[in-house]
Amino acid sequence: DSGSSGSSPSSDSSSDFDSEEEDCRLVERTAEDSLADELETVSAGSVWTFRYDFEEGDRIIISARMVEGARPAVEVENPSGATIADIGPSENIQRTIIASETGRYFIQFENEAILTSGQWDVQIDWERDYEEEVCN
Repeated sequence: DSGSSGSSPSSDSSSDFDSEEEDCRLVERTAEDSLADELETVSAGSVWTFRYDFEEGDRIIISARMVEGARPAVEVENPSGATIADIGPSENIQRTIIASETGRYFIQFENEAILTSGQWDVQIDWERDYEEEVCN
């Protein structure tokens, strides 16, 4: 029973509103997209690079799983050229990074092994929060 706690949307109505005015409010939403979902064999000493433009505050969700062979390492560089994540080598990498500035980011999956190639399952997702006006 929700009772009359004041948290119910119907408790927001007021007799001061004209009946022809719309009742509008801001609602938090999240936009999301899968930017990459790939299975790739990366030879020893090679780098597999992705480039994406992000806005400040965007969430970059990175996952890399070793299927066989060498383990992946991940490095993320921001638009200013600074390394903001250096994760490495691991059989299973899961990391969420918040974009600190707007611009192009470089996400590199590196095979640091000298002789062994690696097959990796890589996924890069993107999320952005925004507000949307909703009217009844």
